[in-house]
Amino acid sequence: MVIFLIFILVVINCCAQIFLKLGPIKTNKVPFLSFINLHTFVGYALFLVSTLLSVYLLQFISFKNLTIVISLNYVGTFLLTILLLKEKFSRQKLISTTIIILGVIIYNL
Repeated sequence: MVIFLIFILVVINCCAQIFLKLGPIKTNKVPFLSFINLHTFVGYALFLVSTLLSVYLLQFISFKNLTIVISLNYVGTFLLTILLLKEKFSRQKLISTTIIILGVIIYNL
């Protein structure tokens, strides 16, 4: 059950970041309105749900393991933006993702 909730947490975080990325793209040219739209609201709502789920999961797993999961959210978001938003696969993004994965491995030693 806990592993399933961790998976749900990762999916919620990745979706929240995707919605926040879509927010400014799907608005008018007025800068302030990029923060007031449905995509941005859904992104922040999903982050609220993920925060509450993280606090709940701390009852069952250690903080160290939860930080590993949260770090890997960026890798999932990187992959989803390539698949869903058709973003380009750049060298800088690959290096950043590799650094995150290496950091998780070193932190876990």
